[in-house]
Amino acid sequence: MSDSGGLERYRGVKGLYLLVIGLEEGDYRVGRLYEGKLPDGFYVYIGSAWGSGGLGARLSRHLVRSKKVHWHIDWITSDPRSRVSSVYILPGVKGESDLYNIVSSIGGCIIPGFGSSDDPGSRCHLLYLKTDLDVLEGILSEFYPNYIKILL
Repeated sequence: MSDSGGLERYRGVKGLYLLVIGLEEGDYRVGRLYEGKLPDGFYVYIGSAWGSGGLGARLSRHLVRSKKVHWHIDWITSDPRSRVSSVYILPGVKGESDLYNIVSSIGGCIIPGFGSSDDPGSRCHLLYLKTDLDVLEGILSEFYPNYIKILL
């Protein structure tokens, strides 16, 4: 399901999300966790939003380049070589580890520990896609048929 209405309508709505991020090949730094080369291509970041601002606030923050770096993903989304191309929202869904296990079947963990310090069931929350986005949507449709896609 596609939604071009923007993120504001999801303010206060809680759940899981996936950011699809295109990166140029190059050297990247993620705080003290990682410094090194990342390959060109698409990456998927698995996140959750359970605070009062919900998905709308969390995702809007990810899209702003100039921000105080707080989370691992901030190091990537604030880099000018990155571009968030779409967002998949799973309103009301819990279980980041379950989502990781599903998406990791088509993506590889390049930076162990990335974004998953509070989720011991996942190796990392940033996956390098080994396939195209149609396969990602197929998997989401199978396991989360009510997902919402937002093109940016």
